[in-house]
Amino acid sequence: MQTVWAPGIREEQVRLFVGPQSDYYLKSWEKMQAKGTKNNGNLSVFLVGIISLPAWLLYRKLYKVFAYYAGLGLLLSACEAIGFIKIGLPSGIVSYYNFFALIFFTIRGNYIYKNHVEQKLTKILSTYKEDHIMSEISKQGGTNIVLAILLGLLITFALFANFIISNV
Repeated sequence: MQTVWAPGIREEQVRLFVGPQSDYYLKSWEKMQAKGTKNNGNLSVFLVGIISLPAWLLYRKLYKVFAYYAGLGLLLSACEAIGFIKIGLPSGIVSYYNFFALIFFTIRGNYIYKNHVEQKLTKILSTYKEDHIMSEISKQGGTNIVLAILLGLLITFALFANFIISNV
């Protein structure tokens, strides 16, 4: 069974947009469709997520999802830092949030990514002329290893700085 896409989207366009690991994602989406589920575990999200879930979001260019994830994380951090814990939020709420986000994205990450791919391709197909579609898919799709690495380095630096400050 092949994955059914939004009208007008072809598999070659999906492969170009996804870039590295397109075979993995196409098989995953095919399995999800065959089972009629939105859940399909993604071990790489879990393994990367232990270090930095946001890095996977940026690597796959899920910028809007990253913004929601980071925004809520920052809001919870601010609440924790300024003492809203006293109104009933458990101590360490950010740790709980990150743990549950990791589990959620491990289970639903492929579904979220499929929706992202379909939305982007639908917009590209409706916006650009036929002779520019593939180049635009190539531009907007693929991965962003630079942002993922920069975020990873920033998180590593922040953890290291926190360790140094805590032990002074």
